[in-house]
Amino acid sequence: MRYTYNKEWRIGHPDQRRLIDKRAVANKPEYYRALKKYSYYTWREKLRLQVFDHYSNHTFKCACCGESEQDFLVIDHISGNGNQHRRAVFGKINAGGKAMHRWLVKEGFPPGFQLLCANCNTSRGKHGECVHRSRPIPPQKPTRGAPEDIPCSGLRILAT
Repeated sequence: MRYTYNKEWRIGHPDQRRLIDKRAVANKPEYYRALKKYSYYTWREKLRLQVFDHYSNHTFKCACCGESEQDFLVIDHISGNGNQHRRAVFGKINAGGKAMHRWLVKEGFPPGFQLLCANCNTSRGKHGECVHRSRPIPPQKPTRGAPEDIPCSGLRILAT
């Protein structure tokens, strides 16, 4: 009963409520600054975990290498068109993180995204595919053969 009355009063008296809130913040600015920072952090983490949960099929692991440290995990565009997509949606290419996570939730988790670790994601962007999928084969070190095995271009080497 009391809760309902308080809720209705807050809705019915928005100007008075703002004045009360303003006075409370003025009396304890450090507390409310810390509360705002904490609330924003928890909201961002909840959003991030919601997106990671969906795109990892509830495993919270990299789709390529199986890395499970959540600080290393990122959302990847499967088709590799991340810059064009972010430019079209956000107007800039460096709009990742919470902006991207919010967009994914608002759009109802569209297909075409996956959860990768930062190493696999960077490797895909740089080489076209992750180095876990195809390791580059380094050139072999040449071996020295006998002097007669080395082709000569007609010059003679004089022994001294």
